Amino acid sequence: QPKCNSETGAIVSMEALSRWISPVRGFVAPGEFIPFLENNGMITSLDTYIWDAVCQTLSYWKHDHLYVVPISINVSVADIETINVPEYLQDLITKYDLSPEMLLVEITETAFSENNIIVRETIDQLHQHGFCVLMDDFGSGYSSFNILLENLVDILKIDKMFFEKPLDDKNKSIIQHIVEIAHTLNMQVLAEGIETKECLDFLKEIGCDMVQGYYYYKPMPLHDFHKLIKSRKSDVKA
Repeated sequence: QPKCNSETGAIVSMEALSRWISPVRGFVAPGEFIPFLENNGMITSLDTYIWDAVCQTLSYWKHDHLYVVPISINVSVADIETINVPEYLQDLITKYDLSPEMLLVEITETAFSENNIIVRETIDQLHQHGFCVLMDDFGSGYSSFNILLENLVDILKIDKMFFEKPLDDKNKSIIQHIVEIAHTLNMQVLAEGIETKECLDFLKEIGCDMVQGYYYYKPMPLHDFHKLIKSRKSDVKA
């Protein structure tokens, strides 16, 4: 799913998402199969498969001289506890002749409360390898502002729950303060789940850097994204 510049709508990066199209059941929502994989200790196998596929895609773009935008991958606390994520990702970008700037790493806010120390150590090592780290689902947990003030990540993704209902003054105030504090700490801000012009206009007004959501683009198969970036090449990463 593309992520866009709030002001221009230009595609600045994208996020790799897992979708299951079953020959028997048809489309199976992530909310149905991801918890099963997590509960059975299988989520890291899926995640590492996706990370490798993403790096293959980036390598294909690079060596075929296609326009390249960074791609985000999701890293769970289970991944961090199971494997050495920074070394694993470094090995992948070496294998596929990529630079770390081409691969963005998203870690959910809840991971910080589940295994605080190892997550912080992992982020530090990711930064040492040159990776950009995003905090996903910011605002969905109970320790958001403590984490924010520790200045651990490069980009905050404001959780979609803030935008699921029409914006009221309370929500607007909270969102505006998040953006202001993040910018004070030299972090960029991305709002996810943006589906209406009202939300987009408000985010532009308060200086939110990026948005992700159905207002611009739904998640799409990779071949559809290839067509999209070719058709909008002049608008990409503006």
